[in-house]
Amino acid sequence: RMLVVGGRLVYFVPATPDTYSEDELPSHPALRTLYNSEQILTPRYSRRLITMEKVGRYDAAAAAAAHALQPDPTMKIDKLTELVFAVYGRDENGKTIYPPDALNVKKFRGKMV
Repeated sequence: RMLVVGGRLVYFVPATPDTYSEDELPSHPALRTLYNSEQILTPRYSRRLITMEKVGRYDAAAAAAAHALQPDPTMKIDKLTELVFAVYGRDENGKTIYPPDALNVKKFRGKMV
């Protein structure tokens, strides 16, 4: 409501290559996504810089209708701990058990410098 038409809203979204989906990004009828840029933080984690622009005036009825159509706002990365421990188990000594192909995963993403 307070953002002027033509104004931009910019925010970060945590991501991993296995869990990120553009469909999970928040949306609103008065905003359109301009940019979706990834910043790689580690071989396993990154973050997305999302830039949205307000293209129309706020309409409470349209916002309520769009909100009703959106699924649960929980993103896959919110359940990262469950995903990690579902793949990696622990033995009786508490040591991590890796799947057989875990050691063959490439150790970098993006441009290798």
